Amino acid sequence: MTLKPKLLISLIIILHISLSVTILSAQTHSQTDTYLQQALSEYQQQNIQNAAILFENAVATEIATSGPRLQPILTGLNYAAHCYYLLKDYERSVHYYNTTLQFLREMKDEKGIATIFGRLGVVYKSWRKFDEAIRYFNQAIELNRGLGLDEKTSDHLNSIAEIHDDQGQKKQALEYYQQALSLDLKLGNSNHAGIGYNNIGLLLRDLGQANQALEYFNKALEIAKEEGREDQVASRSNNIGYLYYTQGKFDEAVKYYQQALTLFEKKKDPENIGLMYTNFGAVYHSWGLYDKATEYFNKALVINRELGNEMRIAINLGNIGNIHLEQRKFEQALQYINQSLEIKKRLGNEIEIGQDLGSLANIYIQKGQYSDALAAYREALAIFQKYKVPELVSTTLNNLGAVRHRLGDLQNALDYYQQALEIDNKLKNDDSLATVLNNLGTIYYEQKEYQKAIENLRASVELKDKIRQTATGDNRLHYLDSQIYTYQFLISAHLKRSDPQNSFLALEQSRAKRLLERLVKDESSIPRVSVKQVQATLPNSTLVLMFANANLKKISQIGLSSTNVVGQESPVDPFIKAVNADYHRAIGEFRESSNPLGKGGNSDEQVSSEIQTDLATIISFYHYLLSIPPYELERGMEITRKPGVSSKEVFYSLGRHLYDLLIKPMENQLAGKTELIIVPDGVLSTLPFETLIDSRGRYLVDRYRIKYAHSMAVLSYLQNRRFNSSRKPIIAFGGAIYEKSALAVSSVENNRQFTLLEKEFRLAAAKNRSVDNIYAVLKNAKWSNLPGTLREVKKISRFISDATILTGEAVSEERIKAMSLSGEMAQYKVVHFATHGLYLPSMPELSAVVLSQLNRKQKKEDGYLHMKEIAELNLQADLVNLSACETGLGRIYGGEGLVGLTQSFLIAGANATSVSLWQVDDESTSILMSELYKRAKGRNGYLQAITDVKRDFINGSFGEEYKAPYYWAPFVYYGL
Repeated sequence: MTLKPKLLISLIIILHISLSVTILSAQTHSQTDTYLQQALSEYQQQNIQNAAILFENAVATEIATSGPRLQPILTGLNYAAHCYYLLKDYERSVHYYNTTLQFLREMKDEKGIATIFGRLGVVYKSWRKFDEAIRYFNQAIELNRGLGLDEKTSDHLNSIAEIHDDQGQKKQALEYYQQALSLDLKLGNSNHAGIGYNNIGLLLRDLGQANQALEYFNKALEIAKEEGREDQVASRSNNIGYLYYTQGKFDEAVKYYQQALTLFEKKKDPENIGLMYTNFGAVYHSWGLYDKATEYFNKALVINRELGNEMRIAINLGNIGNIHLEQRKFEQALQYINQSLEIKKRLGNEIEIGQDLGSLANIYIQKGQYSDALAAYREALAIFQKYKVPELVSTTLNNLGAVRHRLGDLQNALDYYQQALEIDNKLKNDDSLATVLNNLGTIYYEQKEYQKAIENLRASVELKDKIRQTATGDNRLHYLDSQIYTYQFLISAHLKRSDPQNSFLALEQSRAKRLLERLVKDESSIPRVSVKQVQATLPNSTLVLMFANANLKKISQIGLSSTNVVGQESPVDPFIKAVNADYHRAIGEFRESSNPLGKGGNSDEQVSSEIQTDLATIISFYHYLLSIPPYELERGMEITRKPGVSSKEVFYSLGRHLYDLLIKPMENQLAGKTELIIVPDGVLSTLPFETLIDSRGRYLVDRYRIKYAHSMAVLSYLQNRRFNSSRKPIIAFGGAIYEKSALAVSSVENNRQFTLLEKEFRLAAAKNRSVDNIYAVLKNAKWSNLPGTLREVKKISRFISDATILTGEAVSEERIKAMSLSGEMAQYKVVHFATHGLYLPSMPELSAVVLSQLNRKQKKEDGYLHMKEIAELNLQADLVNLSACETGLGRIYGGEGLVGLTQSFLIAGANATSVSLWQVDDESTSILMSELYKRAKGRNGYLQAITDVKRDFINGSFGEEYKAPYYWAPFVYYGL
């Protein structure tokens, strides 16, 4: 087909104006075809600029022929228009499409016109001239419907929906998406229908209609799987994962994220692998696993920097900044968030800018810059409201409430919280909802409206319990630790209303939950104990003394006997002032010496609450004084402003003060009691209550048998766990061989050297080596032999004639595991370890019983029976007795308590454990242990026996030098 003269003149004018192309006469069609072929080749090779120029030359050349052909001209114009669209030269692209329209209208080619209308709509959409885009899409739809081209109509409906979605017009967008989906289903176009289901799912998710969104996402995923489109399966799995994430269902989120990541890794798709790392980081952040979250955000950052993806680089920087903020590292947080904000402002992404403004506001709050925080939050809120992002609107309203709360403007704070609560109720976002309910509860608590406080705090706790279940394994420890403040306020609020029974229930709801899950194994059957259930098991001679909120200004105490339950709160301030009056300098020096940052420490790392810091430090100082051998303590160090006051007197004085804080408030309940069951909290888990001194100068153990429990639910479970009565009496491991030539080397000296290995441990762990392999860094460590342990187990065999005694190389990890696997270990009522113990404060999960170390090269095992391995043993023991150093220490988690070897042995099948809180003396420990078994024979259990032995130490029965708590107080008894 040749051009009409009128069209030819118009085209020449257009080309001269728009292209500045010189039109040569007497060109040939072959020259045009050559230009087109070259242009298509450049286009296919992504050389778009070169392709655009060649397409223009093809059009100009064809016009200059003696008989211009329409098809090459239209081809050149269309491709030139598309090339300039790709180059984002939207004005020139529109110009060429409009030129094409002139020809098509002259030709009355409605199908072609409809196509160009659609393409013009796409250009104007990218140009963000949305009104023009919608006008052209609607013209295209009208023509295509008349022509019966429903598939094209579906594409344009989706495009209009995307425009409305981009402008925050969600309802209009939903209407157009649904029209498009109906057409795709009518046409039987399953792939397009899958895309439609996915688009609607995304929109419904943004509208807070999570259940409906999930239905659409699942239909989209099903179609992708049926058609074998792995890229779509991956992206839609990610969408479902993110939906679960926004609902606080983190376990489900992780499951779908993992499916997506596996497929993206299979496709070697770095961009989306980076996205999944970011998403995993967000989940770990929500669980309170900040190190793990940072690891994933950094992995994503590396990928996105390699790809040059600036927006995702900014997002990762912002995420890492928020982690630093959570960890109170404000300067690092500010550095990362400012880097993120700079990139986002340059790219012009307002929603992302709003999120960084929120992070900056959080930093301003911590620095006390409340007016700056309010301004940043308001700016962020305006952005989120503009784009109608309800979850971000809710978060920002909650944060505005938090600032007003800090400023004491409680009414405005309540208003903001209520607005956030209304949104979160619609979104059914458990995580955000739990936070807002907590904040409402704390305001009512401060206003002394305790019933309203309890209602909101209880609702928050129920949601947090639900979210906690979404975490897997020990990740639940971290989540509860990060959320324990809500339980604390609830416990206190009940006590404020003189309701110790419900305070007890709230305390139990927060205590040792992970341990109980591992004991019970079937989480559906985890018991919740009531006051009456516990009272029914208590003898009249026993008092349960439970502690909570040990890091707050008032410690909560609950005393529970067979007939009564009382509760109260004891202020910490008087205790702090009384101790600081005499020992402020000594405690300050101790704090500084025990702080790895020293004097040059980063102030960002300091705990904000002075009460929390000082109480914890005082107890740590007391623990330190207890753990010093008396001959070192008597050398005396100047630790008080009062001349002539010895370190020993300081220890007694602190014991008195601690008694007044922790025991004296419950003295009325102690009348007539002979046994104490103590459920400690936080740092109190490291305190041997036996050493506290009453007003008459008596140790607490002089008056009461004392045992410890992680929670009353745990103790109840142990009481109901029954073992065969025909088991053998005892198996004892002692006299392990560590080093043939090192019998005289101090075990304390060697044990302390292990702090130097922590860096190596962490490097090994960072490389994802197994826990077993991590112990390889200890291959050159020298453990001293413990000759006293050999004497200790031999003495046991004298008191218990049919005891099984293993010594020397038989005290091996291989032997113990083999006996466990065969069921032999489960045949003993008591399991006794007289060995070294390993405890690393910064990596308590590597705590271990250290067994014979000779000939390790020939053995499969490393000789360290660590927490995970212990928990997997098969025991049925009434008591596991650990006659080793620091076996009672571990990491303290909010709510869970002290997690260490004690819990592992309970999980393995011990109903009670005796463990140590510091490095023990070899000789005195041998005496204590042998006397324990001697007295336990025919007596009322091991608790009474160990109590009697401790009292004899105090009375000097074993010599004046052994009267000090250093020798008898490290061993504490957990369980039945």
